[in-house]
Amino acid sequence: MLTGIIEAWKEGDLEKARELQEFAQDVIDVICHFRGNIVGGKRIMKLIGLDMGKNRTPFQNMTDEEELRMKEELEAIGFFERCNR
Repeated sequence: MLTGIIEAWKEGDLEKARELQEFAQDVIDVICHFRGNIVGGKRIMKLIGLDMGKNRTPFQNMTDEEELRMKEELEAIGFFERCNR
């Protein structure tokens, strides 16, 4: 996604670059809502099939309820459909 922003910009397709940037920001917003890139990012990896195991201290693991809420937020922005393009 992030490399797509750069490629679109280099090709002069500012509309596509802007659309990709807005989607990237939506994903970042979800990650930040769930304790940031270490905890949130690791859980996203699990949700797409790459289970990286539990977090080490000082990072806390997400609860099952938090994971469900994160998944719902990601589904709401079309993350799972778009991340597999």
